[in-house]
Amino acid sequence: MRSRLARFFLGAALAALALPPAQAQSFATRPVRIVVPFAAGGVVDLMARLIAPRMGAELGQTLVIDNRPGAGATLGADFVAKAAPDGHTVLLGTIVTHATAPHMGKLPYNAERDFAPVGFHGFNAAWLLVTPGLPIRSFAEFVEYARRNPGKLNYGTPSIGSSSHLAAELLKQTLNLDYQHVPYKGSAPALQDLVGGQVQFMFDNIGSSTPLVKAGKLRALAVTAGRRVASAPEVPTVAESGVPGFEVIGWAAMFAPAGTPPAAVNQLNRALNLALAEPDVRQKLADAGIETRPGSPDDLARFVQAESDKWAQVIRKGNIRAD
Repeated sequence: MRSRLARFFLGAALAALALPPAQAQSFATRPVRIVVPFAAGGVVDLMARLIAPRMGAELGQTLVIDNRPGAGATLGADFVAKAAPDGHTVLLGTIVTHATAPHMGKLPYNAERDFAPVGFHGFNAAWLLVTPGLPIRSFAEFVEYARRNPGKLNYGTPSIGSSSHLAAELLKQTLNLDYQHVPYKGSAPALQDLVGGQVQFMFDNIGSSTPLVKAGKLRALAVTAGRRVASAPEVPTVAESGVPGFEVIGWAAMFAPAGTPPAAVNQLNRALNLALAEPDVRQKLADAGIETRPGSPDDLARFVQAESDKWAQVIRKGNIRAD
């Protein structure tokens, strides 16, 4: 996935990996808790469980996964925001916790002030899926069908404010389409209803829904990344299908509580980058449709600010509010 994401990573990535190894052994004095603000078994949980052993080996401590779902992923984020700022509790935050939820209603934490960015974790593109019951076989046909049937299409999402939701909303605003949102509690029930025809389309993570596409239970029309993805090169991007500049990337990144000592943040960043550089970790994440890149805390801070600015406009225009 290139386009605008590339400029956030290139410079500091190698520098982040170049810290002397001895520095990484001085910070962690007890097990480090990685808070995942979602239930076990999802994509973000998979990311955490793949990096935990490698980071633990670098830090000399066990990394414990703590799943704290609830309140649209903000429950776990709030827990970390209020944790002791010593580096032993970190959050695997997402586009929801730091770029969309802050604009959809009052939160018990401040996404900008209450966290210290640590580093990137993974980026995943989604694709536009339709139920095979619809007479639609291309993105252009989808747009034409939506325009001929205003208000009659329903789309499912894992939650309000998720990257799936925002992708559909951005497309709606860009092309002036009219369709209805049906939020679910997770991707699995939304996909189940999509297969059954209760909803007609959905933007979903490529890795999790590939088996359904290969089995012919769903039809993939376009991907939301800036370029075609290696796992499905035959599926065009939304941008090349007639919406120039369209790009929506789901992401997860590591954050510590604000006030965490810079030395601890830097050691966590180094351990994270080294874990993501492991070939088997990269391959397992790639198999799930997730791309990894190293990066510095400053890279992450700039990226999150850009994402927050982008989605604030979409949320405001769409009058999207959390339940």
